[in-house]
Amino acid sequence: MLTSVTDLNIPVSEMPSQGEESREPLKEEEEDELVARQQAARAYLRQQFLQCMRGLVGHVATFHMHENTTVTATFRSCDIDVQNFGVSELSTALGIQPAAILRTGDVISFTVNDLAAATDSCADS
Repeated sequence: MLTSVTDLNIPVSEMPSQGEESREPLKEEEEDELVARQQAARAYLRQQFLQCMRGLVGHVATFHMHENTTVTATFRSCDIDVQNFGVSELSTALGIQPAAILRTGDVISFTVNDLAAATDSCADS
């Protein structure tokens, strides 16, 4: 089954609440608590994202790129700022490259054929 990475259903029930901002000025303790909850929420989301990226390693992905280009490769990594994807066995119209770096700015989306297996490997670790 082909599932887009954008279709991931990450549970948010475990995510720390960010709370709602009130119209009244916050007391220092309340502001500190709000900042701490927001930081915890960002840390949780970052951890979930990194686990998802780790789960994709070694899986074949189809990258849909600008200029109506579609390529297939084995996902290997992304850099810390998620500016580049490292791939292997990149299959293009011109042939197969053993290793390549795809700029994320050139990628519109990518799909993984066996996303269930990729996300199951995240849950096991």
